[in-house]
Amino acid sequence: MKFLLALIISNVALAAGGEYRGGHLSDLLVPAINFTIVFGFIAWKMIPFMSKSFTEKSENIKDLVEYAAKKDAKAEQELQASKAKIDNIQTEKEKIISNAKVDSEKFEQKFVEEMKASMEKMEKDSEHKLESEKKMMLKSLNESLLDEVINKTKSTIHKDEKLSNKATSNLISRL
Repeated sequence: MKFLLALIISNVALAAGGEYRGGHLSDLLVPAINFTIVFGFIAWKMIPFMSKSFTEKSENIKDLVEYAAKKDAKAEQELQASKAKIDNIQTEKEKIISNAKVDSEKFEQKFVEEMKASMEKMEKDSEHKLESEKKMMLKSLNESLLDEVINKTKSTIHKDEKLSNKATSNLISRL
């Protein structure tokens, strides 16, 4: 690095050699005019593009700021709604619990009533079944008793000839 610096300084010293002639201000007039023409032309060509670019960027920034403001307002509304929900969560919880209690009490009452109705129906059904079985047993008993009486009567009639003739005459007289 020191070597490079020494080289540059020596070249400047050699290039500056020669005799000194004082310059005049008019010597700078032509380069100043050339500078003005070149940079004036560049400015004339570049200013509309730069102006358009800055206008577009400012409009984009304006739109972005408006969009951000809308989003901020929307977020603020959602935040307020969320805060309201959080504030009302205890009342909602109590409301849900009370509704659940009421529903469970109604269900319990309905279940008890259904069970009572079912028990009454089962009791009636069992009474009817017992009554039906009782009637069938009585009928069966009466039939077996009647069969037994008939069989004993037949056997008694067949054993005694006199009774047999009397029964036959009774039957014929009825016809």
